[in-house]
Amino acid sequence: MQRGVRWAIVVYLVQIPVVVGYAAGWLPIHPIAVMLPLVGLINGRFEKRGREGLGLRQVRLDRVLLLALLWAVLSLGRFGVVSWLEGAPWTPLPLSTKTVGGLAWDFVVAVFVIALWEEIVSRGYVQTRLQEAWGLWGVAAAALLFASLHVPSALLASACDAPTALYRFVQTGLAGFLLGYVYWRTGSVLASIAVHGLGNFALGVSLWMTGLTETHLLAAHRPLQLLWMGGQVGVALLLSRALFSGGSAGGEKYIGLSAAREALRSLGAGED
Repeated sequence: MQRGVRWAIVVYLVQIPVVVGYAAGWLPIHPIAVMLPLVGLINGRFEKRGREGLGLRQVRLDRVLLLALLWAVLSLGRFGVVSWLEGAPWTPLPLSTKTVGGLAWDFVVAVFVIALWEEIVSRGYVQTRLQEAWGLWGVAAAALLFASLHVPSALLASACDAPTALYRFVQTGLAGFLLGYVYWRTGSVLASIAVHGLGNFALGVSLWMTGLTETHLLAAHRPLQLLWMGGQVGVALLLSRALFSGGSAGGEKYIGLSAAREALRSLGAGED
C-alpha cells in the first residue's frame, strides 16, 4: 500500500470519532478546528508537500461559479418540490435585519465552515492521495468514505433508523462523487468548496422559506429525491466535463500546467 494511501486512511479514521463526538454533543469544538490543523501538519511536516497536497490551486472562477450556481438552482428546485408536496410551499421572506443577518450567517457557515472543512479534508487531502494511487477509482472510494461520515449524524437524528441512515449514505455518496469529480477535473479544492457551499446554502434558504427542519426536508419523499439527485448529478457531471476539459483528469494534470509548458516551449524557442 502506498504511503499516501496509508496517511489518507489514518485521516479518515481520525475523522470518525471527531464527527461522532461533535454530532453527539461530546466534542465542544467544531471538527474544522481539529481536522484542518491535522491535515496541514501531516501534509507539510510528515509528507513534505506544499499546498498542492491539499488541492489548494487556482481555478477559473467564472466557470466554477457557473457550475456552483447551477448546482444550487437544481438543489433549490428539489427542495421546492419536496416542500410543496409536504404542504409547506415557499413563502417570501420579509426584508428584515433578522432575515438578512440569518441568511448571511448561513452562507458563511455553509461555505467557510462546513464546505471548507469537508472539502479540504475529504477531497484535498484524502482524495488527492487515493486518486494518485487509483485514478478515478480513487474518486469513487473517497466519495464512499465521505458518505460514511454522514451516517452517524443520520442515525442520531433518526433515533438509529437504519433505512434513514442508508438513504443518507446514498444521497451524500452521489453528492460526494460529483464533488470528487469536480476536484478531479480541476485539481482545485476551491472548485468543490464553491459547489458544496452553494448547495448547502440552497438548503439553508429552503429551510428559511418553508419552516421545515433539515431532517424532515432531506428525508421526505425519498424515491423522488434520489431520482432528482441522480439527474442533478448527471447534469453537473456533464457540465464539469465541458467546463474543465483542461483540468486534472486522473489527478495527473492541473490548472496552470499547460501554461507552464507553453512558457517552457517559448523559452526554448528563444534560445534557438
